[in-house]
Amino acid sequence: MKTIRIPSHWSPHQALEVLDLLQSLYDAIWETYEQPLTAILAQQELQPDDESPLDDDFDDDIPF
Repeated sequence: MKTIRIPSHWSPHQALEVLDLLQSLYDAIWETYEQPLTAILAQQELQPDDESPLDDDFDDDIPF
């Protein structure tokens, strides 16, 4: 996922307007794609997490 920088000069009112826009976008996407999104989310719940932190290789060289 890409990191998004948020401007620090927004007023609280502007920040709230952005949140309202994002909520409206979320609602519109969910309304349009609810069934396929639900299927994808259910499938992801059934799949094991391939990036488990317990699977790390602990034989790395110590850099100091």
